[in-house]
Amino acid sequence: MRRRTLGAVLSVGVTLGVLAGPAAADPPPSSGAVQRFIVTDSFGILADFQNGYWVFANITREGFCDWLAGGEVGPPPVFEPNFVQEVDTGSAIVIVFKSGVVPIALHAMTPPPVHPCDGSDPDPWATGEASAVINDNDADVSGTRTNSFGEHGHGKVHEEATGDAWHYSWHARLQINRDGDFRVVNEVFTLRKMGV
Repeated sequence: MRRRTLGAVLSVGVTLGVLAGPAAADPPPSSGAVQRFIVTDSFGILADFQNGYWVFANITREGFCDWLAGGEVGPPPVFEPNFVQEVDTGSAIVIVFKSGVVPIALHAMTPPPVHPCDGSDPDPWATGEASAVINDNDADVSGTRTNSFGEHGHGKVHEEATGDAWHYSWHARLQINRDGDFRVVNEVFTLRKMGV
């Protein structure tokens, strides 16, 4: 089986990463340069410093931290498979990664908030569902162009203590230029109580 990895670190300070692992099977033959395939062990972990939460998407905090502590042996315990489209332009690999509606959990950051396992409350503040799209115009960082990449997602969570509903969304756009310099173009996390 051919293994493909999609890794996008969406921000040095704000996002630990959105990871996708091996496809469920070899990508099917496709005409031209476009390939579409399903990844079966993708998940996301975002550090939302604006609102003070680690966000676990398509994996629980416990599942992720146990998997990490165990040496990342075997596939991570994710909930849902996700879809990837890859286009080889001849000078760069362009990727669009789409999640379906997947479970998310917001865990309050605890000092020091530098790691999602050691720096987060074990019990979630809120849980719910969200979907996300990742775009990367040069996924292999070929150096032939400015690599522009990022993610946007949205969903709804319910506060565990009260049951109150909250709208949760995020947007990040980042770049790596031809010299390898990294910059955050835009980053916004929004948490808004519904019905107010």
